[in-house]
Amino acid sequence: MFEIRIHSRGGQGGVTAATLIATAAFLDKKHATAAPFYGAERRGAPVTSFVRIDAEPIRIYSQIRSPDLVIVLDASIMDTVDVLQGMRPGGTLLINSSHPVDIEGFRVLTIDLTGVALAVDLVVSGSPILNT
Repeated sequence: MFEIRIHSRGGQGGVTAATLIATAAFLDKKHATAAPFYGAERRGAPVTSFVRIDAEPIRIYSQIRSPDLVIVLDASIMDTVDVLQGMRPGGTLLINSSHPVDIEGFRVLTIDLTGVALAVDLVVSGSPILNT
């Protein structure tokens, strides 16, 4: 089973990203689940979303504690949330950042999602849409 945890802020599309990833896996003939975790916070508050993908039916419907991949849509979340918590050794971390990041023990990929969204005018109510 491949497990993904997505860290974002309310309104950035992290929950939608989880759904899109799970839908893509389903269309690829895989089993997938997507679930968000957030409280009654307002727009901009930290949100965590979870995706599981497997060739076999998935019977686990809980938070992901040991992800293979962690996606961070807002790097400032890393100042308040331990996005590496429980991450599998050698796991992959994908961060929305225009600057390289090096974290020992993990494969770290950075991409300027904000810059890409702004460049193609993918903006809603003044906020760049990062999940697509």
